[in-house]
Amino acid sequence: AVDRRVRDAALEAGYLIGCTTRFGINDPSRDSMLQLRTEIASDSHRDFRRKVAGAWDWYALGQPDVAE
Repeated sequence: AVDRRVRDAALEAGYLIGCTTRFGINDPSRDSMLQLRTEIASDSHRDFRRKVAGAWDWYALGQPDVAE
């Protein structure tokens, strides 16, 4: 589980980037210690490009965001 306490401890330990288990699309303003994830599996090249561009962010629906 990730929360602000874990984020702060990771920063104090010297980490510069961290990833949560929450799925979603990161924008440039996203906290570097609370990065979201997007599954890339056997996607076609077209689907991969769409995911990188921010499409298919239905994972974020209904998930609490520790960055807020």
